[in-house]
Amino acid sequence: MMKFKSVSISEDSLEQIDSLSKSLLPKVILSKAQTIVKILDIANNSLGEKLTTQENNDTDTIQDKRK
Repeated sequence: MMKFKSVSISEDSLEQIDSLSKSLLPKVILSKAQTIVKILDIANNSLGEKLTTQENNDTDTIQDKRK
């Protein structure tokens, strides 16, 4: 079961959410809540890729120092 909380956002942000609700998934209009969930999924995936890349770079650096 999903829990819902109220948040306050600016009018500009609300307009952007409304715009994204129509453009994130072609042929589908998302609710504001669905739009925010999709945005968070995209952000988390993007950050996950960056963290994985950073972790790989850190591991390479540590291995280079050991040589």
